[in-house]
Amino acid sequence: GKKVHQIIDPATLYPADYYQSVTVIVEDSGEAIAFNLAVTLPLEEAKKAAQEAGAEALWVLQDDTVAYTDGYLAYSKNYGGAALN
Repeated sequence: GKKVHQIIDPATLYPADYYQSVTVIVEDSGEAIAFNLAVTLPLEEAKKAAQEAGAEALWVLQDDTVAYTDGYLAYSKNYGGAALN
């Protein structure tokens, strides 16, 4: 009864489950595919990986809270109809 996706956590070999959703903004679509690793990392590690990759990202955590990189708001002023803070 649990929804799963195709991104596999290499530590568990099961679908990663840190987040409900991840949005990644990069210059090249190939970079976005390569950045899928960020959904298998804990949030602080994922933010660091995004920064190192020059990506902006938004994470919806399992408890419905939202986290994002510092530059994300330059691309999106809201999420789900509610202003981000």
